[in-house]
Parts: sequence; structure tokens; C-alpha cells
Amino acid sequence: MLRRTITSPRLFRSSHQDPGSLGKFIRRLEVSIPLGCTRVAHETFDLSIDRREVELQEQDLTEIINVLRDSARLEIFAVTITSLEIPEASLGRILAALSATLETLLWYSPFSWLEVGDPLFERMWLEFFDNHPLLATIDTPYSEFDLPSSPSLRHVPWPSVRHWSVRVDFAAPLPSERLRNLETLSFLQALDGTMPSFTDFVEDFCTFVSVQGRRLTSITLVLSQGPLPISALVEVLETVKSGCPLLRQIQFLLSPLAAQSDYYPLDIEEIPASVQLPTVRMLGLGFSSLDIPMLENLGVIEWYHALMLPWRKLFPKLEVLRLLLEADVEGLRTHGIYLKKVVKSCSGASLVLEDNFGRALTEDG
Repeated sequence: MLRRTITSPRLFRSSHQDPGSLGKFIRRLEVSIPLGCTRVAHETFDLSIDRREVELQEQDLTEIINVLRDSARLEIFAVTITSLEIPEASLGRILAALSATLETLLWYSPFSWLEVGDPLFERMWLEFFDNHPLLATIDTPYSEFDLPSSPSLRHVPWPSVRHWSVRVDFAAPLPSERLRNLETLSFLQALDGTMPSFTDFVEDFCTFVSVQGRRLTSITLVLSQGPLPISALVEVLETVKSGCPLLRQIQFLLSPLAAQSDYYPLDIEEIPASVQLPTVRMLGLGFSSLDIPMLENLGVIEWYHALMLPWRKLFPKLEVLRLLLEADVEGLRTHGIYLKKVVKSCSGASLVLEDNFGRALTEDG
């Protein structure tokens, strides 16, 4: 793996002078655009940084594109956008330079409100899918994304795409045959009833699942700190039940603030039995985030209670309860008394408690 950051020395200049000298060895490439914008608490940013350091300079863009063009066998490309100052046309040029051998595109951004405003860039995304027949995994950060309606766009299927992480309904307008082999969906826009766009989000999610869910085997949802109306949750679960006949796994990511509140974001007791999902065999739960470790921000009682919720009322054929994040596993091991209680409860219900690697947890850890 070669890691590349824009603010680092020009490590690839020699590669450009001698095309292919390094590129033929690159299978995974990580790029931060740009690295000068420092993330701190509460997603605020250091305003003392020179503006030139948070803009993508043409020289930097050219170097990135040269490296990508030399990387003819690239399989994984991870780009982190740490500034809103990046022109969409520049990002489009990066997409166009990616090798047709690409299998995974991870497109991160700390900005949950990142929007696509240029129809030309939307068109570039569609062309990117059309031109990368091996693409299997993709993560897109956009909170708003409207597909262009131009009939001139090619409508070829994307049979290779199997894993998709989105924050907005991107693919629902597409015919289901475009994503005929989609298996896993991570819908990363939080289910938060206090958000003004909450109703639109529920509608987006349900539309996506209704159109693209028939082959899904796994779904991930984020439950935020806001109250979640039971009616909305029931609508989501009913849509999943009817639209995803092959679903075997479901993952819930619980925000730290949600676990600290006086209510549970998922009130199982109030959900009617008619929305049970009998096909689900594995439930994954995540409590921590990369920036907010569980033990520093959550009361252990709160997430212990979340683990002990009567999940079988929702998933009557549930076999496995899995902790999704290593920080959560270590937290449970640190508080041995709660680990023993959870393991004992799972054992009594014929459930297997697993760590983030799928290994069974015992009372001793």
C-alpha cells in the first residue's frame, strides 16, 4: 500500500518523470484533499490556516492525476475530502483518471451536508460507473444528489457493484437491473426525528429499498440522538421486510448521545409484531465512533441495556449478536461484570455474542 497526502513531499514526481516506474506496483492508493484543513472537536476547523492550504491547487491536482494515470492496476482508491473548497470539476477529473481495474472507491468527507450542485459532475459519476466494470464497493459522501435526466446518458447495467454506502437516495431512480447484484447497503444519514429533512430521508430510504432491495442480504442504519417516531420506524422496517426477501444481516450504529439520553432510539416494545423480520439471522450493534470512544462518552449502563433489549421481538430467528467496533469489544471486556451478564443472557436465549471479527465472546472475554 502507498499512502499519499497532498501536503507531503512530492514523492511521486520521479514516477511522473519515468511513467509506470511506481504505478505498476500500486494496488491501493489513499489521498487526502487537502491535508491542511485540521479537524477538531465538534467538526469545527482551524480558521488560522492560510486559505491556500485548504484549496486544491492545480499543481497538486495535476500530480494526483498523473499518479492515477500511471497506476494502471489500481484496485482500491480512498479519497478523503477535508475541505469544501474543492471544485466539483476537479473531483470529476480525478474520477476520470481512475483505472478501469478499480474494484473499491471510498469517498470520505467529514461534511455530512456535502452536496453535488453541478449537473456535469453528476453526469461524471454515472459515466464513472459505466466505465469501471469491476467496481464492487463504493462509498459516496453526498447528502444531496440528483441524477440528470438526459436521455443521452448510457444505460448499461452495473453488475459488479455489490456493496454500497450512501447518505442519500442515489440509485432509486435507476431501474433495478442496473444494480442487479447489490448485496449490502449502508445508509449512513442518521435516522433523527429532529432533523428538518427527516421525512424526506425516510421516503428516500424506502424508495431505494423498494427498487433496489430484492437482492440485499445486509443493511446498515444509523440511529442518531434525536427521537425516532415509531410510525417512521415501522415504515422503514415494513419496507425492509417487503423489499428485502433475502436479508440476513442488519446493523444499527447508535450515536453516543443517543445512548446517553433518557429514551432508547429503538423502542422495540412499541413496534407491532406484524413488522417482524424473520429472515434476519445476525444483528450488529455499534456504539463508538472513530472520534468518540465509547468508554469516555457513554455510561456503561446505557449500552449494556441496549445490548439487552428484546431483539428477538423484531428478529424472531436471530442467531448472532455482534459488536461491530473494536472499541466496543474492549469496553465490554474492561467491564467484566457486564460482559458476563450479556453473555449469560445471550446463552439463555440461544444467541451467540461475537466480537467485531465474528469470534464468539465468553464470560472471560
